[in-house]
Amino acid sequence: MSIVYDKAKRLIYQNRSRNGGTKLLVRAREIEGSDKILRLYTTAKGNHLAEIRGSTGERYEVWLYSNGTVYCQCRFFGDLEPYQRQAIGCKHLLAHSLRLLKKKAS
Repeated sequence: MSIVYDKAKRLIYQNRSRNGGTKLLVRAREIEGSDKILRLYTTAKGNHLAEIRGSTGERYEVWLYSNGTVYCQCRFFGDLEPYQRQAIGCKHLLAHSLRLLKKKAS
């Protein structure tokens, strides 16, 4: 399995709790099931991009890179410590991960 899919699974796992998920994961599931994911794209180098519409209409580029790192343009992601960015992520990264894994399974 590729590093991107492993990273997506790891992000989701890190955001689970005994009650089924953290607040971030609950919000990510709402985004993943909505029309807020505007575009999914895979680059020639195997990086995965999602363009996600925010609650006030802004658009975020959300990346799962083929080297296992992640990135989102949202403020929440930018305010996290570097370790938290890579281990926990934001609701946009989790939504992208959920959609990517769902797409792979189908």
